[in-house]
Amino acid sequence: MSKGKGTGAEKKPSMVIGAAVLTVLAAGAGGSFGFYLSGEVKPSAEATPAAAKEAQAKPSLPSDTKLVELAPMVTNLAEPKNTWIRVEASLITDGEVDAALGGKVAEDIVAFLKSMTLGELDGASGFQHLREDLNDRARVRGGSQVRELVIHGVIVE
Repeated sequence: MSKGKGTGAEKKPSMVIGAAVLTVLAAGAGGSFGFYLSGEVKPSAEATPAAAKEAQAKPSLPSDTKLVELAPMVTNLAEPKNTWIRVEASLITDGEVDAALGGKVAEDIVAFLKSMTLGELDGASGFQHLREDLNDRARVRGGSQVRELVIHGVIVE
């Protein structure tokens, strides 16, 4: 056997020790950097009990705002013909509304859904476009009384 460079077995313990030292140094540096960034921690205003009670006392919607539930709407799509869609939604309105407003908005929604294809509903952007289109139709039909159409569920079969 020749004297000279050591074998691979002799190098492994030093590599393990080196890796352990580097890990300890990295953890120490990360911890000290975290303490430096954190500074003083101040409680937020919402964390106090008084702020929580005050937030509960304020209503999120004006008192004259009403939620008008629409009957579930079921219709077939334009393409493919054997595809059905069911939409459950409600209207957020300002004040008292005409009793027939829900029915008129539902008729408009069904007429719109009959003109849609399955490809237009594909993905998150398709659902977002559907939501915006139905909101526009509800606002046009309801005038200044309708604030928004809230979709509870959509099922395509």
